Amino acid sequence: MSSLSEPKRYFEYSKAYIQASLDICNSMISDKNRETWPNANVALMLAAHSVELFLKGAILLKSNKAWGHTLENLNSTYHDIYTEKNFSLTALLEPNI
Repeated sequence: MSSLSEPKRYFEYSKAYIQASLDICNSMISDKNRETWPNANVALMLAAHSVELFLKGAILLKSNKAWGHTLENLNSTYHDIYTEKNFSLTALLEPNI
């Protein structure tokens, strides 16, 4: 990891956090005893942190500053930098048809 640029490290950690979130979700699906609010809450928190790290990585690709932890502020900064429609987070989530 130390050989990666800072933005790429953010992207790698972002992927790891979302995978951990998905693992918890899958464990709740396969074992109803794990279907609890604490597990669901942790899955949501991991997913939110994944988004935060993705936004920071993307911002740092084009800027030297991506501070804070507020998703709304990071999202706003991201959209200020990435104005093209194909970089819209909504567009990124849409299936490629």
